[in-house]
Amino acid sequence: MNSARQPTSLRDHRLRTNAGLALILALAACGSGIGLERSWTNGRGEAVGSDLIRSVQGPADHCGWSSAGFLFIGRGGNLDGVPAEFNDQYVRDPEGLFDGRLDADFEADLTLPADAMATGYTNGTLDLWLSQQDDGAVYVKVADTFERWPRVSGDDPILCA
Repeated sequence: MNSARQPTSLRDHRLRTNAGLALILALAACGSGIGLERSWTNGRGEAVGSDLIRSVQGPADHCGWSSAGFLFIGRGGNLDGVPAEFNDQYVRDPEGLFDGRLDADFEADLTLPADAMATGYTNGTLDLWLSQQDDGAVYVKVADTFERWPRVSGDDPILCA
């Protein structure tokens, strides 16, 4: 016999449902909420190794980078259909934490360059776009808007130690 307490009224059921919804919304509000930590797939829906494309949330604890996101492309090899000049680290930096360390500026909610093309790479919430005219950045579709994520300058990646 199931000993779990069953709702005794419609009001009791609504209170439980609302409490559960509040918990889900609170968890979703943690971090950037754009789904950086998901695994990526190619245009055929096949999993792509994290050595080829990986996105991570900036660490909040000792580095204080919770607003930032990092995208690593082709670091462990070549990503099909992505030219070698895009094999690098890109940063979502809405607070300007890394000014001076990036090849360009981060921009949110922008219009894509005319030559921008979808790569087919996605993690289910983020889609990767490239522009040959702007190889100092990648474009990431987040929901219904596009963001410009600049490349890290030089050969040293930005990492939290």
